Amino acid sequence: MSDELSALRQTNTWVLVPRPPGVNIVGSKWNFKSKQRPDGSVDKYKARLVSRGFTQQHGIDYGDTFSPVVKPTTVRLVLSLRQIDLSTPAAASGLVRSLSASFPIKDLGALDYFLGLEATYNSGGMILSQRKYAMDLLHRVSLENCKSTSTPMAMTEHLSRESGTVLGTDDSFKYRSVVGGLQYLTLTHPDISFAVNKVCQFLSQPTDVHWEAVKRILRYIKGTLDTGLRIRRSPSTGISVFTDADRAGCVDDRRSTGGFAIFVGPNLISWSSKKQPTVSRSSTEAEYKALANGAAEAIWVESLLRELGVSQQRIPILWCDNLGATYLTANPVFHARTKHTEIDFHFVRERVASGALQVRFISTRDQLADVFTKLATRQMLDRVRSNLNLVSRSSD
Repeated sequence: MSDELSALRQTNTWVLVPRPPGVNIVGSKWNFKSKQRPDGSVDKYKARLVSRGFTQQHGIDYGDTFSPVVKPTTVRLVLSLRQIDLSTPAAASGLVRSLSASFPIKDLGALDYFLGLEATYNSGGMILSQRKYAMDLLHRVSLENCKSTSTPMAMTEHLSRESGTVLGTDDSFKYRSVVGGLQYLTLTHPDISFAVNKVCQFLSQPTDVHWEAVKRILRYIKGTLDTGLRIRRSPSTGISVFTDADRAGCVDDRRSTGGFAIFVGPNLISWSSKKQPTVSRSSTEAEYKALANGAAEAIWVESLLRELGVSQQRIPILWCDNLGATYLTANPVFHARTKHTEIDFHFVRERVASGALQVRFISTRDQLADVFTKLATRQMLDRVRSNLNLVSRSSD
């Protein structure tokens, strides 16, 4: 506790001011935690002074919220760049010295265990996994000895709001807690993104059928505990984007699910599986919305690379398996069935017209984002895993 207080004083975290009259003062409390190593042993004990934010009321004491948490894509991108030796030892040391001038910082050397991510190294690069985190999640629901499954969702499973009997208060809390844990597990498991996105849609009123779907995802995780995301050594920094969408896949509101996968060189650094906010009137519209979302993420990745001083070897290439959506990016003529997609059209069209983005057609079989938008068979998962750089931690 004394170390935490000393660090807060040294960094001028707060400024003492007179207490204003008639204002709700947000208090603080101590949060104690034991930080563990990957093998479960205690690394150190941590004391953190935090605000009691739950004493505030929205619209009275605060409006917007802000959480200074690093984006997972940033972590994977920096680790990817580290593997191609763009931050030499001298540059890394200079960065540490520069940061140390502003606030206390420790150089812990090569990455080993960070935010629940485990890093193992081999001759080809590194593998990021979350074995300990996954085991803890299984233990939380007493499924550590369960029988594994080959897919995260059954092909006949079409979940809806009306499926099953609504869970009680305690079971609903457990459902939300476990689904939140599964969301964090997608940091190194892109193969469960679609299934996790699906069960996230029932957080407000989960049922026993939804809970069975969650347990199936956990059983799939049990069989892939040693699977991790490979980050390979490569001099390439070109951005490749794969986008896909289903057609009115949600049985409740007929909205489509869009997804994308973004590679920097050979490394997968960003992906998404998300239900679209509006109903699409055609498969072309659904695909075009997914294409626009993938393009927006690619722009952000491009800007981050520029901030890190990494020059692009070529403009980003976006791969889409829908001919109609692909043609729309190059054809300035609006058609009657696509007039309402004008905002997305102009956004992508301007990038293509300015030479900042290429959109190319790819066959459905080679579409890597397919696994983020629909139920996957075991054969489909086996084929896609290698393309998404998912390998066993023991592979060399």
